[in-house]
Amino acid sequence: VYTLLNHHIQSVENHIENEKEYIFVLDRSGSMGCQVDNWTGSIKDNMNTKYNIPKTKIDHAVDALKLFLESLPPNSKFNIISFGNQYKALFENSVQYTNDTKKTALNAVENFKADMGGTEIFKCLSDVLEGNIKHIDAINQLKKREWSPNINNNSNNNNNNILKEKIIVLLTDGQVSNTNAVIDLCKKYDHLCRIFTIGIGKDADRNLVNKIAHVTNGLSEMMIDSIDISSVVIKMLDKTSKTYYKDIIVEYIASTIPSPTVFKTVKLNQV
Repeated sequence: VYTLLNHHIQSVENHIENEKEYIFVLDRSGSMGCQVDNWTGSIKDNMNTKYNIPKTKIDHAVDALKLFLESLPPNSKFNIISFGNQYKALFENSVQYTNDTKKTALNAVENFKADMGGTEIFKCLSDVLEGNIKHIDAINQLKKREWSPNINNNSNNNNNNILKEKIIVLLTDGQVSNTNAVIDLCKKYDHLCRIFTIGIGKDADRNLVNKIAHVTNGLSEMMIDSIDISSVVIKMLDKTSKTYYKDIIVEYIASTIPSPTVFKTVKLNQV
């Protein structure tokens, strides 16, 4: 049996799109301070002479993060969590994306360094996902994002069931010893948030970066060599901006099912 479904659920699409919360989780461990081959930046001395200088993983992670901050969709919220041995948030609570909050975040990010010790991804993600950080809503206390059709076509009645979607963007070189534990943790919450991952550098743990995104229905990208950072950010923002539906159940009401039509051959504009 084949069914043609209209994927545009107009009564909720706009509502969901306007309620996304972006949580950027940035690796600031010591390994992020390593220089990366084939990646250079430039500086000017007092004589305005330009020199190329090697750039580090944290430099490129910060560049990507700044592009994200410049390009978030209107009406969204965001926060930035830096981690190493421990973690800390930029804002006490996720804030509305405005010119003022964007400027505050950009100024702070400009001074980020790889100065937070080892790479403890598990503890940071665990507390974000399980709601142990006071400035992050407890994800495990949220209901599933559910929608049911309104036969009266009144879009206002069902919108209360829709909760804002959490988008976690993880930027890391992924050098951890407990890869499977981190992946299992993320899979546990795959129905409540999506995680988008960016692996920084050739030595990033591809298995970790790819599988975290895979089990949470996100997207993974590797930033290596002279890859265009802006193309990575644009691709991810495009994916996060689209409404994601999972575990869709189609229920048929017998009286509404039309009699099937069999076409032996189908001509242009016939169907």
